[in-house]
Amino acid sequence: MPRRALLFLVASFVVLVCPGAGLAKKHGKSAAARSYAGQELKLLCTASGVYEMFISSGALKIVSKSIGISLRSVAPDWDVVLSRDDVRQFQRLPYARAMKMDLSPFYLYSVRKELVKPSGTGDARVQNRICKLYVFKGDYDSSFAWKGSFLGTGTRSNEMDLIALAQAGLDKPGAIVYRLFGIPRQSGCPIILMSKRTDGSQGFMLKLLSVKDATMPASAFVIPSGYKEVGPDKKSIFFNVEQKKDLELFSTPQKGSL
Repeated sequence: MPRRALLFLVASFVVLVCPGAGLAKKHGKSAAARSYAGQELKLLCTASGVYEMFISSGALKIVSKSIGISLRSVAPDWDVVLSRDDVRQFQRLPYARAMKMDLSPFYLYSVRKELVKPSGTGDARVQNRICKLYVFKGDYDSSFAWKGSFLGTGTRSNEMDLIALAQAGLDKPGAIVYRLFGIPRQSGCPIILMSKRTDGSQGFMLKLLSVKDATMPASAFVIPSGYKEVGPDKKSIFFNVEQKKDLELFSTPQKGSL
């Protein structure tokens, strides 16, 4: 996988460990006293190993078991906090800046948020199938949008297929398209299952290893003591992370088009 694609993937699935003392304080005592009900997932990616995720309507946490990075975010502002256990560092990023980062627009995270209220819908035809087209606006630039085409009614059991998700204007050979699935009882909350460039080259795949209902305390979104903060003006702390070799758990990637 090209370095650019790997950085994109790392950014998309960066571990959401915990939002840090400043974020907890910002949300007040009520946040510290409550827990979040949602789902815990374990996924394996062909590009960067094992991820553990907790997702709910009020908080998001992703932990990379392979790379050693975590990402946390809490409503209502959804600001992102990254942390690295190997160097005991963390970095706070406002949501708008996280969305603007070069090579790393946090697609998974942004889609989780933006799919809740699409800015518009319409009819579309994808692979000769009639679907709904959803458009989602970014926070920092009104000209930036994601387009998702949902097959049929958009839901089937706990699953929804998103055939195309791309920045507006990138519907041409070379653009990256995705297939996603939803999480039980988290409608509008897809996770990337497979990516593939429209020029035919393979992107990466995710394999869902497990999913279960879970409750996570707000304390899980606080950075461990002793971690040093890296300023938001600095290069993102996950850019120089060493990837561990634990991909043998993943079966041979499936072939075929989206």
